[in-house]
Amino acid sequence: MSAPALDRRPPARRPDADELARTVLPRRRRPARTTALTALVVAAVVVVHVLAWNGTEFSLVALVEGREGMARFIGESFPPDLDWTRVVRPGLEATVTTLWIGLLGTTLSVPFSLGLAVLAARTTTPAGVLFQVARAVLSFLRAEPDIVIALIFVPAVGLGPFS
Repeated sequence: MSAPALDRRPPARRPDADELARTVLPRRRRPARTTALTALVVAAVVVVHVLAWNGTEFSLVALVEGREGMARFIGESFPPDLDWTRVVRPGLEATVTTLWIGLLGTTLSVPFSLGLAVLAARTTTPAGVLFQVARAVLSFLRAEPDIVIALIFVPAVGLGPFS
């Protein structure tokens, strides 16, 4: 077995920083259609922001005039009240309740969603009516905000973690 032939060519010369700085690259011209589309998108974003500004009645003057209230709120936050019976213990209990809500919500939603997924697929649904009902339920749940569903449950079962 013979040894592989060694490449005896001189290494390629790399340009130095001055040469790279003097290199003039051709400018890439954008088509007029792309420029017009970009301008249209920017204009639409600006219009939507102006509408949002007016619709929310955002006011820098009101924000500046309310600085005393903000300063009072922040001032009352320090030093924090760490009383065990009035603040910390109820906060920890509420945190545990929130974790229980998340656990039960996830545990109960998985089988419900799997059942709806099977019924909402044409290939696995035995009847067309079940398919349509499952699709309607999924469309309702996707379109309806969570707060509206919560507003329905509060009168039914009362205010609290269950609703």
